[in-house]
Amino acid sequence: MNNQDWIKNTPIAHRGLFDNVTIAENSKSAIEKAIDANYAVELDLSLTADNHPIIFHDESLSRMTDIDGYVLNTSFDTIKTEKLLKSEDHILSVEEALSLVDGRVPILFNISGDLPTTSAKYFYDAIKDYHGEFAVSSSNPYTLEWFKLNAPRIKRGQRSGAF
Repeated sequence: MNNQDWIKNTPIAHRGLFDNVTIAENSKSAIEKAIDANYAVELDLSLTADNHPIIFHDESLSRMTDIDGYVLNTSFDTIKTEKLLKSEDHILSVEEALSLVDGRVPILFNISGDLPTTSAKYFYDAIKDYHGEFAVSSSNPYTLEWFKLNAPRIKRGQRSGAF
């Protein structure tokens, strides 16, 4: 299999395998379940107020945590131990997620189209030395352009949707 076949041929667990009742999305448990099923995993990248890349989908923290605020306005120190849906799982840093997956399955990183294009550099810095298979996607064409110009070796794809 060439290094791009996984994108077409491997089931991808969106935010891991979760139900948001017993297992929270984008959590260690959801990622482990996806790995156990031999699925690639799609993980959402977000950025804290102090430019620390984390694995989290929403702009607001309130749906998944007890914090009433926005990821972009909250420091990593505040977020890093926050429990997801009152589970034992906390919000993961990108480094924690990479260490957990450790090349066992491919990763599709989704970068929100709402994030500023300048956030791409912080995500790149976090994932550039990872040795497992991965790709990035975004609905923001300017974010993908940043990767094309600054990190052309990284596979990337445009997500459709409102921009």
